[in-house]
Amino acid sequence: MNERIIVRRRQLAVALLALLVCSSAAAQTRYTSAVIKQNTYPTPEAYQRPIRNWNKNYSVGVVGDSTIIGLALINHSDFFSTPTATGPACSEIIAHPPVYFTDTNITVSDIYIVGDIAFFCGYYRIGPYTNQAIFGHINLQNLLAGTASLHYGHATGVERLHKLVAFKDYTGYRIIAIGDDIDSTAPGSVYTKEKIVEIENVLGSAPIGINIYSLSANSFYDKEYLYDVMLTEDFIVFTGHYYTGGHDEVHFRMAEKGPLLATPMLHIVHLLGAPGEANANVAATALVDNQIALAYVYEDQMNIQFYDRMRVIDLNTLSNTISQQLWRQDKIYPTMMDYIAEYKKVVMLQPYKNPVDFILWEPFKTTAYTLNILTPPTGLLYRHVHSLVNKGFISSCGPLIYLQDAAATMPASSPTCPASISAPVKTIENLPIVKISDPRPISNNTTSLFPSPYSVTGILTNSCFSEE
Repeated sequence: MNERIIVRRRQLAVALLALLVCSSAAAQTRYTSAVIKQNTYPTPEAYQRPIRNWNKNYSVGVVGDSTIIGLALINHSDFFSTPTATGPACSEIIAHPPVYFTDTNITVSDIYIVGDIAFFCGYYRIGPYTNQAIFGHINLQNLLAGTASLHYGHATGVERLHKLVAFKDYTGYRIIAIGDDIDSTAPGSVYTKEKIVEIENVLGSAPIGINIYSLSANSFYDKEYLYDVMLTEDFIVFTGHYYTGGHDEVHFRMAEKGPLLATPMLHIVHLLGAPGEANANVAATALVDNQIALAYVYEDQMNIQFYDRMRVIDLNTLSNTISQQLWRQDKIYPTMMDYIAEYKKVVMLQPYKNPVDFILWEPFKTTAYTLNILTPPTGLLYRHVHSLVNKGFISSCGPLIYLQDAAATMPASSPTCPASISAPVKTIENLPIVKISDPRPISNNTTSLFPSPYSVTGILTNSCFSEE
């Protein structure tokens, strides 16, 4: 063979090999998932650990142990950088009040961010069977600079706050939260009564006004249940299920964004017209254009089958526009949902055997499709999930933080980080929405907030990661 031809072929082979190597390297261009672990104030897994994204580089989460509890600014910018052999490097800055803020007596239930302000709510244990609702805020730019003051106070007239939203209007910053209080008015019975709590001018000078809207409750079962509060473009929406006429129905209340209790719109209960459709937890999230998604477990009692159902509600027309269902072997209630705008998906957190599943719905699909169910390798009690820069999601479980790209190819490069399966989704008939009038009593009081500065830094370590 001609020597020139042999040399040319060798050159082509080397070039082809280089191209393959470069293509392989080019394919590994981003992290798609990671589980990282907090080391400072290592959080017991069983405690609630809300977490919420602030921007591309940072999220805000809760850390704590038997000595302290506080808010952590988690730097996960490395998750969006070029992958390395050791995985994304992350750090955190922690702010916490005095020592009596500990895991043994404080529960931070939720975090909500408006601009550079992180608002939080929860409750403080003041006795073996008695709690006091708390709320507060911190400036994240100040926390980033290490000069933050965490402001906190009590909300009298309600024992616990579970979820909140916040927004700025002409009066200042306003918190709208849901919670509950102990009611023992019926002889021989003690049960919780759901509350809608409005906190006015939160960043203003004291006193801060608190308005409490007490929902229907006649017994341990016969009452209105609220599980979520959310903001759409124009509305504040409360979702749950409502016991009326001897059965439960999925329901929501809503009001125009602004001073909440100034409008009679809040007094209207909107029921999905299917008695017994759901009688337990209803997860929900805001979508776009004043639309929300509701998810719950539906039990086919005739065939003893369980389904996860998701329904899209258009608040402009007060109609159920899209409905889907996913068959599951067991009756496992959804915990939380959030909308991932970049890919028009909803992530739903659902405890399922061991550990938990993250289900990626496509709420605007009007035909059958297949969804992904993701399971991170560690952590049994993930309870919170939120969108991560509108491209993925972030979740927490004790000292563990799970970061996931919603568009990642499955299975992952590390097949257990996360493990994944697919499942078919079918469309189902939409339900009518029925309105009933149910005005409730309102009480008012005031409170003050107290600043408490303190901050420390910590390093997070990798538990696992995947890339593509």
